[in-house]
Amino acid sequence: MIGVLLVALCAIQPVHTAQQSSEDDWTLPWWVQRTSNSGLYGGFNLPAGETTLKLATVTWRQLNPSEGVYNWSAIDALLTGRPFILRLYNTDVIHCPTWLKTKYPGLTAQRFRWPDAPYPDTLGNTSAGDFYPPWHAGFEAEFHKFLLAFKARNYASDAKMVGWYVPGGWKWNEWSLKWVPEMTRQGITPTTYLAWFNRLMMDYVSATNGHAGKLIYTGVPGEEWVEWTGDSGTYNAWVTAINTGSTNAMSATALSLGAGARDGSTEWFNYRTQASDWGTALTANYMVTNDAHPFLASSRFFGTENECFGTCGQPAGTADYYHVKMATLKALQLRMNWVFLGNYNLAPALFQYMLKTLGKTVADSPDAWCALREANDTERSKPGPVVRNWERWLIQREVSPNGLTVRTAPVRSPASQIGTSYEARRTNRAGASDFIYFGVDDAFIKGGSTDVDIYVTYLDNNYAKWRLSYDSDSATIYKPTAWVTNIADGKWKTVKFAIGDAGFNNRQSGGMDFRLYNGGVEDLTVRFVRVVKVNPPL
Repeated sequence: MIGVLLVALCAIQPVHTAQQSSEDDWTLPWWVQRTSNSGLYGGFNLPAGETTLKLATVTWRQLNPSEGVYNWSAIDALLTGRPFILRLYNTDVIHCPTWLKTKYPGLTAQRFRWPDAPYPDTLGNTSAGDFYPPWHAGFEAEFHKFLLAFKARNYASDAKMVGWYVPGGWKWNEWSLKWVPEMTRQGITPTTYLAWFNRLMMDYVSATNGHAGKLIYTGVPGEEWVEWTGDSGTYNAWVTAINTGSTNAMSATALSLGAGARDGSTEWFNYRTQASDWGTALTANYMVTNDAHPFLASSRFFGTENECFGTCGQPAGTADYYHVKMATLKALQLRMNWVFLGNYNLAPALFQYMLKTLGKTVADSPDAWCALREANDTERSKPGPVVRNWERWLIQREVSPNGLTVRTAPVRSPASQIGTSYEARRTNRAGASDFIYFGVDDAFIKGGSTDVDIYVTYLDNNYAKWRLSYDSDSATIYKPTAWVTNIADGKWKTVKFAIGDAGFNNRQSGGMDFRLYNGGVEDLTVRFVRVVKVNPPL
C-alpha cells in the first residue's frame, strides 16, 4: 500500500534566502533510541534534563606537586560524578610543576604569539601565554614518568572517563604545530620532532591500558600550518615532512595508534571534505565516507565543537537555522558521535533528531539521507575543489541520459570561511533530463521487502505534478507512487512517500534504487532526501 502525505509548511521561502525550520521534517520511528558512546559534551540553552559530559580540567602541577609525589584526589573525585572528558593542562608555565624549572634550569618558556597577550585559562587564572616546550629532553623525561604513574591508576578503564584531550599543549589544551623557528634554531629537525611526537603518543596510548579510543587528538586532520623559519630551505623541509597528501604526520600518527579525534571547525561546514585519517575522501567531486576505515569502524571518541554561530569571530548572520543545520549535518555525515552544541533554541527539532542518530552505523541506523548541494572546499585554497553532496548511506548520482541535474538555490554565507553553497539540485527539462536518481547503501537495505518512508524536501515553484518510482520487491523496477501536485506558492516543503514493498536491488539505471520524476512538464527542485526504516532492524 503506497500513500502520500504532503506536509504543508508555512512561511514563504524564496530560493535565495535563508532556510527555515518549518521546511524540514525530522520525524523518526518510535523505536529509535540514543546510542551509547554518543551525545553532548556541552551546549547552550539545553532543555531541562538534558545531560552533557563534564569537561574536567586538571593541571600537571596539581597532580604532581613534588618530584615523584602524586596527588590523584582531583581525578578520584571526578569518578564519583557524571561522565567526563579529561583535559590535562601540561605545558603552560602556570600549569607545570614548579620543581620542573628548578631541576632543569635550561628549560626556557616561549611566548604564545597568536596573539601575544594574556588569556583566561578556564580555571580562574590569567596566563601570560608562556609555555614550556614539551620536546625538551627534561620535560619529556618527567612527563613520561607522570604518564606511567597515571597508567598505574588505571583511570582510562573507568566508564566515567569518556575521553582525554591529547597530546596536551597550548591554549585550552588544543594542539597545533608551534615555535618552528625556535626549534630550527635549537637544532631540532622535522625528523627529531616527529620522533618525539611518536614517543609522546605511544606514552599516552600506554597510559590508557587498552582504551586508546578514549584519547582525543585535538589537532587538525588535514594540512597543518607551518610557521616561516627564516629561510626557504628549512621551511620547505618542515612543510614536506609534516604535510603528506590529505593529512599531516601528527594526525596520522595519533589516529594510527588508535586515538579518537575532536574538531573545532564544522561550523565552517564546507571544510573537512578530504580527511584521510577520518575515512573521508573526494572521489569524482563527491565527498565519500568509508565506514570500513579503521578510525570509523572502531569505537572511538569522534566529536566536534559546533558552538560558534554569531560568536568566536563568526559574523552575526551565521546565528540562524541554515548555518546550524548545515554544521549539524556535516557532523553526522562525518560519522561523529559527540557534539558540543550551539544555541539549542535555534533548531530544537533538528537537535533532537541529531541526538538520536549520533553514533549510529549503517547496521543500526534508522535512516539514510542525502543533502543535494554543491560548494567549494575553502579549507586549503580559495576556491578549492568542487564538492558535491553530503551523503549518509544514500547517494545521488548523475545518470545519463535522463538523470543529469543542475545545481541551484545559491546561498552566500556572511562567513568568509564558508563562501557560496548551492543547496539544491533540479532536473534539466531543457536538456531532456527529467529524473533525479538515488542509490541506497546495500548494507542499509538490499533485497527483501522493507517498509520505508521517503521524505523529499522540494521547492513548490510551479503547477506541475511529480512523483517517485522505486525498485520494488517484485519484478517492477520503476514502481510509481501517487502524484504530488504543486501549487506554485514559492515555499520549500517536505513530502513523505510511504512505501511498503521496497526491494532496492540496484536495478534502476546506473545501479540506482529510486528516482524522482518531474512529470515531463516543469523542472523539479530538490534539497534533501531521507529514507527512514519504519520497523527496527533485526
